[in-house]
Amino acid sequence: MAVAPDQASADYIISGNGETYIKGYLGTNPRVHYLNSDAQPVYSGFLSIELKTRQQETVWSYLVTPRRFGSEDINHNLAGQMVRKLADQIQAQRKGGHP
Repeated sequence: MAVAPDQASADYIISGNGETYIKGYLGTNPRVHYLNSDAQPVYSGFLSIELKTRQQETVWSYLVTPRRFGSEDINHNLAGQMVRKLADQIQAQRKGGHP
């Protein structure tokens, strides 16, 4: 499998979208409002991708949401999960002959 130079010569086309947002704040003192400098934002979001044939038939799609709570960058979290899922799909396609 290789990346094609343009869409016209590609066997499959990948597209997607995602969004991240602050869903709240976490602080060490429950009596202090979230605007305090000690409060840390808690992020959430999603990343969705779709793999289609040139004829626009969807052959695979996947949606990821943040896997765990922690200090890891949410964009890295979502992208890392998606890359692993896509790599698994490519491996399965090589073994089975179709995506």
